[in-house]
Amino acid sequence: MTGKQNTGAMLLERQTHLEEKEAIGRLAAQHIENGDTVIFDSGTTTTAITHIRRLSVITTAVNIALKLGGEPGINILLTGGTFKFPTLSTSGEKAASFFENVLAEKLFLATACISPRLGLSFPSETDIKVKLAMIRSANTVYVVADSSKIDKVSMFALPCDWSNIHYLITDSGITPAQVNAFEALGVKVLVAPLPLKRAM
Repeated sequence: MTGKQNTGAMLLERQTHLEEKEAIGRLAAQHIENGDTVIFDSGTTTTAITHIRRLSVITTAVNIALKLGGEPGINILLTGGTFKFPTLSTSGEKAASFFENVLAEKLFLATACISPRLGLSFPSETDIKVKLAMIRSANTVYVVADSSKIDKVSMFALPCDWSNIHYLITDSGITPAQVNAFEALGVKVLVAPLPLKRAM
């Protein structure tokens, strides 16, 4: 296997809206405090969360474990389960059961789509049990999603109440009407500003 192949093996597929995700990641990191126990879901948006302090991290994402594992002061717990290449994550019953006795201050939850009317949804049914287990284990749940995912629907719905979701961290592409719709459901919307583009 060549070096190029090795590098590509640790990159998430279908990386889009990277500037928005980096901005969301920077804002999300501001909500992590020293000593927190934090759950990181897999995905490109959660991978963008940087500037991490001393904390314990529980994750299904192999690439996040590798990214943070060498940082001093960070304790990594990686769930078991079936490996999924597109998201570089573990999934299935074993991954979900890992969270049965876990208590975490915060969860940063990724989603394929989010709609005030239809909730969170995903292309794969195997992720649903794991995401529900993460939500049950966390005191505060932050959904991290770039604005292109808002008012969209995927195949499988996450069966949880909006009272289980405390924050939506997104980018400035969200409309005022969309902000109002989520906040009417009790979800606080945090908008990450995009960096100003320099004139050429």
